[in-house]
Amino acid sequence: MARAYSLFVVEDPLEEDDFEGHAEVIRRLGGTLMIGDDLFVTNLARLLRGVALDAANAMLLKSNMLGTITEAMDAARYAAAHGYRVVGPGRAGGSIDDPIPDIAAAVGAPLVKFGAPRTGECLGKQNCLLRMEEEFGAAGRFAGQDLFHTA
Repeated sequence: MARAYSLFVVEDPLEEDDFEGHAEVIRRLGGTLMIGDDLFVTNLARLLRGVALDAANAMLLKSNMLGTITEAMDAARYAAAHGYRVVGPGRAGGSIDDPIPDIAAAVGAPLVKFGAPRTGECLGKQNCLLRMEEEFGAAGRFAGQDLFHTA
């Protein structure tokens, strides 16, 4: 499939505990952004293992998977410090005042994953990002412009 189509993003292509398999996939896919979702579950211990094996090059920031937002932010900082992209998630059926857009902006996530703008929750998250863009103006920075350039 990677030869037939230009894959931009792949998320969790294998079973969640197959770190070595994920590392092989990322080697074969080259420049494709490979997001660890269930692979990492925003857990620093799992992220440490993944980074050591080069099992991905991005992580989905799931602040609801750990005990605190602080733990999620620590994982995001670790990922970013090791050249991983942090992707802000959006859950189906979330609320219109979901803090995910704010958290994604706070960690400089170059991408967010909210789904199509077909529900009030998805529109609310996208509108939140638009309001931030309006508020920040020229002082804002679009992290997506350097999506594939590591720190």
